[in-house]
Amino acid sequence: WVVSHANQAMLVRRGAVIKILPDLLAPFDVAVPPDGTLWISEQGVKPGDPGRVSRRSTSGHLLQSLDYTWPNPEGLALDAAGNLAIAEAERGELVEVSPGGTPRVLASALGIPVVVIAVPGGWLVSTSGTGARLLKITR
Repeated sequence: WVVSHANQAMLVRRGAVIKILPDLLAPFDVAVPPDGTLWISEQGVKPGDPGRVSRRSTSGHLLQSLDYTWPNPEGLALDAAGNLAIAEAERGELVEVSPGGTPRVLASALGIPVVVIAVPGGWLVSTSGTGARLLKITR
């Protein structure tokens, strides 16, 4: 699955678009858990609009929306235990959401976190802008 700034997510195989999920806000990233559903981060369409992080079926039905105020959610990653990490770029936070849906801030003052990758014992976070860096955040 890849996201498109044309407000959709697309399943692509060997360069061909297989399926399209339309009507997303401004999708940034997608993470696919073992059950095949999709976690999608969406930014606000206009400055000041809230973003959202939601889990959807492959047909686009909303299954879960995380109860958290997302100014600018960007990168997503899942670990082997089913925890979801979200790089919240505007606040400079790394937010971890348990499989039960409870969000907690793992790290703040990160600058502009954009990409997050699961690694044993925590997360790697890549930041952008002045002072860009690669950080390891442990639990």
